[in-house]
Amino acid sequence: KKISTSPKEEKRLASQGEKAKSPGGTTSVLQEELSTEELADEIFRQAIEFNASHIHIEHREDNLKIRFRVHGLLHAAPINPSKEDVTKLIKYIKELAKMTTDQSNTEPIQGRMAQPPIPQEKSVRMSIENQTVIMSIFTYPILSGEKLTIALQYKRDLVVKIEDLGMTDETMD
Repeated sequence: KKISTSPKEEKRLASQGEKAKSPGGTTSVLQEELSTEELADEIFRQAIEFNASHIHIEHREDNLKIRFRVHGLLHAAPINPSKEDVTKLIKYIKELAKMTTDQSNTEPIQGRMAQPPIPQEKSVRMSIENQTVIMSIFTYPILSGEKLTIALQYKRDLVVKIEDLGMTDETMD
């Protein structure tokens, strides 16, 4: 999928005083409609591309906030899905991790939740962009819905020669 900023989207963001900054510092948004699965895949792909350690997905009353933690700093993800995609995205990620997805009692009633979702934690091993990633997925309730934090652990094959460890000859004997 191609990611770029359309003139129409730039104007909308400027009128709201917002810019979607990617961890690379460029302003961008997704131009085309994506299915829930494609949206989740795109979020995961971009997080890996930016070498993010965490993905934060926060369901707010008026929008969905997606941020990547890169080198300890949070950066807005270049994807800005609509509010309608919030429930579908959270449910899809929870199904992916085999978490409880029953949302029957979690809809806000006059700004308050009837029964908040329960906090959950699961790990999933995935292969994305030819790279094995272990995702630790955490969900917990917030006032306006539910927040997901996904910790990414990259499994990289490291083969290091003993000579490259920096040990002296005396230590190696």
